[in-house]
Amino acid sequence: MNWQIISALVIKDLTLFFKNQFFAFVTVLSVVAYAGIYFIMPDIVDETLELALFAPSLPIAITNELQVDGLALQ
Repeated sequence: MNWQIISALVIKDLTLFFKNQFFAFVTVLSVVAYAGIYFIMPDIVDETLELALFAPSLPIAITNELQVDGLALQ
């Protein structure tokens, strides 16, 4: 690969990109918003899903297996 050719193409693309100021502004704004949302999101997520099940009788083995998978039956 010729790095001079690649750098010239990248510079050309960036200059064309920033000629349209609205497009550049929206792109920079969306990157900043994405980074902000990433840091606002919580570090720990509760992945337990609660389900209500109507059944006359449910074997304990099935209930225990579903709780291991993150499902809580009520």
